[in-house]
Amino acid sequence: MEGNYFRNAKYPILTSKQGTDVANNAPGTFSGENGGVVKAFNNYMIGQTAFIPYNATTAANHFDAYVAGARNEVLGSTIKAFQGNGIYNNFDTDASMYVNSLVPDSPTAAKDKVIQYSGRMSGGDIDWTFNSPNDDTSSSVNTGLMAVLQNYTSPLVYVQGITSAPASSQTLTIPANNDQTVTAGTAITPMTFTWGGTATDASVTGLPASGISFAKNTSAKTITISGTPTADVDFTVTTSGTGGNAVSGTGSISVTTGTGTNPQGNEIHNLPHQT
Repeated sequence: MEGNYFRNAKYPILTSKQGTDVANNAPGTFSGENGGVVKAFNNYMIGQTAFIPYNATTAANHFDAYVAGARNEVLGSTIKAFQGNGIYNNFDTDASMYVNSLVPDSPTAAKDKVIQYSGRMSGGDIDWTFNSPNDDTSSSVNTGLMAVLQNYTSPLVYVQGITSAPASSQTLTIPANNDQTVTAGTAITPMTFTWGGTATDASVTGLPASGISFAKNTSAKTITISGTPTADVDFTVTTSGTGGNAVSGTGSISVTTGTGTNPQGNEIHNLPHQT
């Protein structure tokens, strides 16, 4: 992992079942697979919650990454993953497998180029200013921005001569909290979907399941999802009516064990890795 700029990334680099991933008796963010060894070089970090570099004395087993002093540094076989004993294969020092003549930008230069060249020409379609003191450090859903995105309709007319599909006269308002993570035994915050336009009804697939159910109010044209989940749940709400096309919205609920004091977020399923 080379030349990255991490700003307010809670855990910039994680390795399964070691270091920050299991700090303070946390269950881990990954799905329990064996770890690997990450070689990190010339990365910049600021505002992170935690990052544990390899240290032969103080962090020989529980580390997030080995911070190399040179790009062509070869990692020895004594540097191993805590679970599975995986080692780094030094592919990046093999001239036949890696472009050694590559001269990457510095982390700061790379960040500046992303800011300069990202997005669409002329500023794109949506203008949004992040002006809350917590915007830069918060990992929560920005409800205001979510509402803007959900209500956005593209002005696009043609793509290589193909007309865009007409907007449906049926509508479905999706709540901002339709993706939730709770600890086991904790009820979710109710999610309310509202249909409108030419839609005359709405249905739910995937529910009831694992302690989560729904209630329909035909007068208010709402479907409210609630309950205490016993397992992860995904569901879909779909409108119906005599005019326009059906519109769908999804919801997702994840359950964590709640053990440990180092919250890690949703599970990440991956293979043992070497970079």
